[in-house]
Amino acid sequence: WKFQESLAFYKKAVKIDPEFAMAYRAIAAAYSNLEHKAEWTKYLEKALEFKDKLTLKERYLIEGDYYRSSEKTYDKSLNAYNQLLKFYPDDQSGYYRLGQLYRLGMEKWDQAIEQYMMNVQKNDENPTSYTTTALCYRAKNMYEKSKEILEFYRDNISDNPGIHEALGIHYLCRNEFDLALGEADKIQSWSLRGDIYHCQDHFAEAEEEYNKGSEAAEVKLASLYLLQGKYRESIEQLKQHIDNAKKSGNITDESICHYLIGYRYLKLGKINPAIEECNNALNAAYRDDKQQRRNQYLLGLCYLRKGLIVESQKMAEKLSRDIIVGMTDKQVRYSLLLSGLIEMAKENYSQAIEMFQEAISLVPYQYQHNFLYNRNDQAMFFEPLAYALYKTSNFEKAQEEYKRITRLTTGRLFYGDIYAKSFYMLGKIYEEQGNKSQATEHYEKFLTLWKDADPGFPEVNDAKERLAGLKSP
Repeated sequence: WKFQESLAFYKKAVKIDPEFAMAYRAIAAAYSNLEHKAEWTKYLEKALEFKDKLTLKERYLIEGDYYRSSEKTYDKSLNAYNQLLKFYPDDQSGYYRLGQLYRLGMEKWDQAIEQYMMNVQKNDENPTSYTTTALCYRAKNMYEKSKEILEFYRDNISDNPGIHEALGIHYLCRNEFDLALGEADKIQSWSLRGDIYHCQDHFAEAEEEYNKGSEAAEVKLASLYLLQGKYRESIEQLKQHIDNAKKSGNITDESICHYLIGYRYLKLGKINPAIEECNNALNAAYRDDKQQRRNQYLLGLCYLRKGLIVESQKMAEKLSRDIIVGMTDKQVRYSLLLSGLIEMAKENYSQAIEMFQEAISLVPYQYQHNFLYNRNDQAMFFEPLAYALYKTSNFEKAQEEYKRITRLTTGRLFYGDIYAKSFYMLGKIYEEQGNKSQATEHYEKFLTLWKDADPGFPEVNDAKERLAGLKSP
């Protein structure tokens, strides 16, 4: 797993033989694991320049990888991998990569599991086949199967650090914090330990763990500060990460951080800076279709907040139009979410609720932890439905949805503000229902989370006033 160190040797290989296609492919793979998507594509293209020097097996492998870098060429990637497996049915890398296409690209969890299991059934010693299979089971809400396959590897093949991390993520998704910490301690993972403390609202402990990490800790800290309502500090951390991403040439990191800053500006009511950050994110992204889709969704939401409903509607239509039937159908959830918010702005609540429910039906269950890439967005999808139900005075169902947000772990790490405000909204709902003790408890929880929040948030002042009224004789 020492991808950065491996690059020096691979690059030495192509210096000796500038036409060494498989070495270029190896460089691309290392960059892919480091999440440098632009470099990944660049070196795959370089490998294909010398495809006449490749075996048939190697050529199909590289073509599959290269075409997997864009949704527009997923069909070519599928064809390449299937051709590889047709001629080489025992090739484990082919099954794994085809699984990656189904998982990362298409979110077709069953098909991904089928491919990964081809390796698992052969008792493949590579733990990645097991961790990715487990991840897919979690996305399908099959957590026991996820745990079972990880424990099988641990007990029968090897006591591998990657398996302990995956078990830690599994327990974190299940709110089993003590067990998650036990796995994180076994491998001394500052990142996972920090996320566990983060989800327990143990701010000081989470910050201490995050500060043990590399520059990636900046994004972790930004998420932690957002949970506390410290938007300005959160933005500064993300700007620092952008500077580091530019130095290392990590265009994907740069784009994602611009998106996250845009989200924060939007929540602060700074619409024009938010739009600027969305455009920065769109310009920085490189052949990363999922991230571009998130950027377009946020830009459409900025237009809506600015009262530009026509422009927002056009963005929702674009998000729907760009979906590739049979390939990226589940990504239409971003169009549905934006369209629902447009209907909310028009006070067409019943239509909005239908759209939110359909969007949520396409959202996977919690399966990952606080990675920049392929992150869980459950809180972002759940909150509009909860608020629409509240606006229609359907307090019981609104209460269910807000409670669902408060029970999230990995699904709210990037949306801590939504998590915190859910306690405020639950306080209002309980107050409407005449349940003073529960209203008091939830207002107090919100005010504890946001005790160090930036000044000026109306929710904080309102919660304090309501709490005082509940406590007065």
